[in-house]
Amino acid sequence: MENKEFYSINEVAYLTNYDKRTIRDKCKNGIIKGHQMTQRGKWLIPASELERMKAEINESPFEHKTRKLIEKLPPEAVPMALLTTGQEVLNFVNGAHMFSYNNDNPKSRAEGDLISEFFQYISDLGIYGYDLPPKLCADVTLDLTKLLDKLGEKGFCVFGRREVKPLKGDTNSKSMNLSCVALHILRQDSEAIMGKFEVKIHDSESDDKSDEIY
Repeated sequence: MENKEFYSINEVAYLTNYDKRTIRDKCKNGIIKGHQMTQRGKWLIPASELERMKAEINESPFEHKTRKLIEKLPPEAVPMALLTTGQEVLNFVNGAHMFSYNNDNPKSRAEGDLISEFFQYISDLGIYGYDLPPKLCADVTLDLTKLLDKLGEKGFCVFGRREVKPLKGDTNSKSMNLSCVALHILRQDSEAIMGKFEVKIHDSESDDKSDEIY
């Protein structure tokens, strides 16, 4: 089927294996962002919505819960990045000068140990200045991904917020910018997420990273 700007319900049903009635009901309820030329006209579904639906079919249970969480967030909140893979975490902390760690209260010793293990792993990476050789980088991303999966199984999500703060010296020295990263491990139903934060998928290329590492 050729690429088009809009698709009919029949075409979307064919491409996604969704039931046609389900698609129509979701269009009426605004869950699928379709368009009608007239009040009783046929629904037309943008190509972007079709791609979103196709992506949902292949998502894991954790990704599904996370996406539902993001959809509920208020638009006026403070931006944070949702980190779902070890590579995303490594890209996010790369070049940071300062860190802060925050988490929801664990409900068991096992949860507390897992949260501590994740934060300690990030802290230990500072020994290398995050400038890792390729082999070690691959091992680190794998380890971090496994830790993220374990946290997800316990109902946690990992978020990061990056800020650049000026550090002023004396009158004879130049000021410099410090890259500060805050990492948050929060439960998927956390009030802090639902009421205060806007979550975005992390794009490592958009970060303003510094080459100077403390």
